[in-house]
Amino acid sequence: MLDEPVNGFKMAVMNGEVITDSFGKNHNLRDKNVKVMIPNMGRFTTDVTSATFRHAGINSEPLPINTFETLTAGRGLTTSKECIPLTLSIGAMAQYQSYNQKHDGITLIFMPTGCGPCRQGQYNVYLKDIIEGKKLVNHGILSLTDEDSYSGLGNEIVIRGFTGITIADVIQNIYNAIEALAVDKKSALELFDKEWEKILVLIDKGTTKEIYNQLKLTASKFNSIKRIHTLDNAVKVVLVGEIYVRNEDFSRKELVQKLLEHNIVIKTAPIGEYLFYSNCLIKEQYKQNLPSLGNRMRFKLGEIIQRKIELKVKNILSKSGFYECESIDIERIINHSKNLIPIQMEGEAILTVGSALADIVHHASGVVSLGPFGCMPSRVAESILNVNMNVNGKAAASGKPFHLRDRGTVNLPFLSVETDGNLFPQIIQSKLEIFILQTTRFHKLLKKSNGKKQSPELAPAPALNNNYKSPEQYHDIHPE
Repeated sequence: MLDEPVNGFKMAVMNGEVITDSFGKNHNLRDKNVKVMIPNMGRFTTDVTSATFRHAGINSEPLPINTFETLTAGRGLTTSKECIPLTLSIGAMAQYQSYNQKHDGITLIFMPTGCGPCRQGQYNVYLKDIIEGKKLVNHGILSLTDEDSYSGLGNEIVIRGFTGITIADVIQNIYNAIEALAVDKKSALELFDKEWEKILVLIDKGTTKEIYNQLKLTASKFNSIKRIHTLDNAVKVVLVGEIYVRNEDFSRKELVQKLLEHNIVIKTAPIGEYLFYSNCLIKEQYKQNLPSLGNRMRFKLGEIIQRKIELKVKNILSKSGFYECESIDIERIINHSKNLIPIQMEGEAILTVGSALADIVHHASGVVSLGPFGCMPSRVAESILNVNMNVNGKAAASGKPFHLRDRGTVNLPFLSVETDGNLFPQIIQSKLEIFILQTTRFHKLLKKSNGKKQSPELAPAPALNNNYKSPEQYHDIHPE
């Protein structure tokens, strides 16, 4: 371990791709003695992010999946009032530092930042405080922001990174479907792990063409897995909410296990959703400050490339039989929430509400919103969805008439859960059991209603207003 700097402690600082270490010496981000650590935000996302950095010549390593020990380490460095994404990120950094004290190079912790009411914008500040407080020599933060669609390190990382994130989004849902539907889960998951390693190697070292060819081979092998029934006939639940906890394995472990016990396929809202939302925020900024024609052309070209990559990846992997090709329609998502949350209120609450109302019925039989304990955007979304996750709310959000064959069914299956890393209390476990029963019943109702025409006497979609009755009031009028 290097000695502490003589003239007081200084953490490693980045300026572009130049890093100034604790001793005042400059290094390039791509120097071999510089290592970028990726805190775990879900197995697949973390793996592809690290592989993307390595592809760009940056020495990178993914941190292992978080455990209760990670949470404990994080709590030891915080007040225990912070949300679980921050606590786990700090705990992971502390664990890595304690296990790798012989590393004499520069260690950068990758921590994206964002706008809006979420505390994510302060994560990198908190991590810097920890580094300075513990005097971690040659440690620093690598931070990208959603204000420029995370393009701070150039087009090479942006394009390969977007390809990797899109693959990770789809692969995660394929993994969930295999866990729920495979007849022989053990052998199916062994095959999955082998194929995933092949994909990762090519994201790191392969060409774009080689990646797509491997995806085709992988989809073909997945399609050979025997299923208890087809994906079309499976009960599906959409998992929305805060982007970290809905993807990170430790935070959502108990929820996922419970749903899989009932062979329910979990469709996690993609990370790509937030990337496209970031593009929308940039467009809104352009309305205020019109950029040069060159910048507008580059931005538009980037959007076209992103959409092309997304559609190609999803079309290929849909051949696996464990994934339904669904492109991210960010305008549709925002339109489903714009009458409930002002567009100016930037952040994930808009996406949580919009995705829930857009996906229920059409893509899933139930919606779970998962957020960190005490998360303000998650609670805003919960308060809105508790009132509007019903037949009238669905119709008003979509702007189209909507009804179910069973006129007595008014409420749509919805559950909001907060997690702090501990086991769910008994009341949440009971609510989860009830939600599973409601979702299974609603799935059967939708299958019966499939192909039925709308009633001609159905009134136009009602406008959203303050006279909406709560789900409890509707239930009193129309008992199920």
